[in-house]
Amino acid sequence: MSRSGRFLVIIVASGLLALALGANFYPRRAATFAAETDRSAYQSGEPVGIWVLLKAGGNTPTTVLWDGCEVSFTVADEGRKVIGPSPFTLACLGLSGKVPIVLQPGQDLGAHFTWNQDTTSGSPVAPGHAYEIRPIMTSDFVQSNDIPLDTVSAWISIG
Repeated sequence: MSRSGRFLVIIVASGLLALALGANFYPRRAATFAAETDRSAYQSGEPVGIWVLLKAGGNTPTTVLWDGCEVSFTVADEGRKVIGPSPFTLACLGLSGKVPIVLQPGQDLGAHFTWNQDTTSGSPVAPGHAYEIRPIMTSDFVQSNDIPLDTVSAWISIG
């Protein structure tokens, strides 16, 4: 390889390295909105512990406005039909004054719920099936619309 050919290879390799390093340091915000349960299997009638979490990702802090009432969950059957419970809680009525909270990448913020395996009509869910726990937003809490937000459900089985 000629001297000018080697010089060109070095220039191209240096440019690719600079591009890769620059992309790594470019500010990116991302978040995951997830439902998580304390277990994946429950006996019929057993309370289900549910966390609904906003997990900050990317490499730049994310600011959210939070008073604890921004999230809830719904439950869907295996056919993806929502069967319960009501996504709104009376405990949040009358609360005001959302507080800005800065989440660093890797931090999360959330709320804990207990679901007693009941449908919106109050009857118990059928045992022997799987159910999807879906996180939902009851109000907009992410301060910027330019944050990619992935949503992740949890699946449980009721024996």
